[in-house]
Amino acid sequence: MANEIAPTDRALIFFSSGSTARPKAILHMHRAAAIQCWRWRRIFALDPDVRTWTANGFFWVGNFAMASAGTFAAGGCLVLQRLFVAGEALRLMQDERVSKLLAWPHQWARLVEDPLYGA
Repeated sequence: MANEIAPTDRALIFFSSGSTARPKAILHMHRAAAIQCWRWRRIFALDPDVRTWTANGFFWVGNFAMASAGTFAAGGCLVLQRLFVAGEALRLMQDERVSKLLAWPHQWARLVEDPLYGA
């Protein structure tokens, strides 16, 4: 079956509102997805022991590529949090021995403000 799939075959659809605020589908080929996996693994210097945390959805290409694709390309573990709550996130990161965090700026700010931070 693998020999039936070409790098230029359609693989993923992500949605973007871009500058218009109107959702539009963006089609990605297999080659683009594979390149992102390898690229983010190298950029972040990820090794098989990496344990990546994120509470952001996979509907946007950034989290797909940086969190799941880079982590899986390295052979690591992805730790997900369905809804971001700072205290719960910190406990989850500690329990799961997370070594890489992917968060939006407002999430970083909440993590640093939380009383559990640095405990």
